[in-house]
Amino acid sequence: MLDDLAEFGVPVVLFSGGEPLVRKDLIDLANYAVGRGMRSVISTNGTLITRNMAKELRKVGLPTLG
Repeated sequence: MLDDLAEFGVPVVLFSGGEPLVRKDLIDLANYAVGRGMRSVISTNGTLITRNMAKELRKVGLPTLG
């Protein structure tokens, strides 16, 4: 689906839920979207953000935690 969105020229992908941090592949998906030229954003309640998760999210360049 991310490939299709990139081909359509979608500029932003919002990962939301339920709770997107439940997905074990969220970082991989966000990285892939960024690599395809889309900005990745997540909407989370924040309860699953650990120090390590915050570092991983920052590496991806997720600009918004809402």
